[in-house]
Amino acid sequence: MSNRLGRAESRIHTLADLRAVTAAMRGIAAARAREAEARLTGVDRHAAIVAASIADALAVDSGGPPEFLAADAAGPPMAIVVLSQGGFVGTLNERVLATADAELTRSARILLLGGHGVRIAAERGLACDWVYSMAANAALVPALAREVARQVLGEAARSPPSRLVVIHAESRAGGQLDVATRLLLPFDFSRFGRASAATLPRLQIPLEQLLAALVAQFLHTRIHAALLLGLLAENTARREAVSAMHGNLDHKLESAHAEYRSLRQEEITAEILELSGTRHPLRAML
Repeated sequence: MSNRLGRAESRIHTLADLRAVTAAMRGIAAARAREAEARLTGVDRHAAIVAASIADALAVDSGGPPEFLAADAAGPPMAIVVLSQGGFVGTLNERVLATADAELTRSARILLLGGHGVRIAAERGLACDWVYSMAANAALVPALAREVARQVLGEAARSPPSRLVVIHAESRAGGQLDVATRLLLPFDFSRFGRASAATLPRLQIPLEQLLAALVAQFLHTRIHAALLLGLLAENTARREAVSAMHGNLDHKLESAHAEYRSLRQEEITAEILELSGTRHPLRAML
């Protein structure tokens, strides 16, 4: 009996330790998700300022966007695919990779982000041209966004792709996840309005040079936002997965405590019967 009681007590300690770990993981995931969501506001405001500047620049020349940004490139498509850096994210990576498989051709040049997700992509046989670790928290995203933008936009300038997309997960209300595909190139100038003649800027550099810089800056903000959204989705998925684990551990811990109490009661009863000399009451009656 004492061996069974010891094993039951050991199981309680193990489950309690696991419960503490999952509670910490859930708290970290929730904090990182909140931080990523908070930083999105600033990135979107930055994008709005750049968009207004593009509208001002386009209004200077009524002839429309310059030819160097025309949507007739014939090079292989490019994609930025944002996966998770860590595990415990449910089917997030599989869903993002399934979307990438459906969206991209075999000739596509692909940049993958995410340690755990990259391993899953390799198991699925997805070939990629560049691999980066995904930022672990929102404070690391700006530097990563600059590096990814430098790599991808530099390659696009050298060999213009027919299209450039970014594919990432997005979190929805209630912890639900969707997968989004955002078109970055060909650049859609129709989304920008035109400034009025009364507010036209006075240019000190050639219009094409200005537009090229503004477009690159706008695309950088969209890459930055996609990384934050991917980080938010990763930590939302982890929070939900770990919360489910935490709930299961609560049930297991409750059952373990009940088993321990039952075994302890049996042991106490056996000790009482032994001390009272009535372990075999029927034999005593004979």
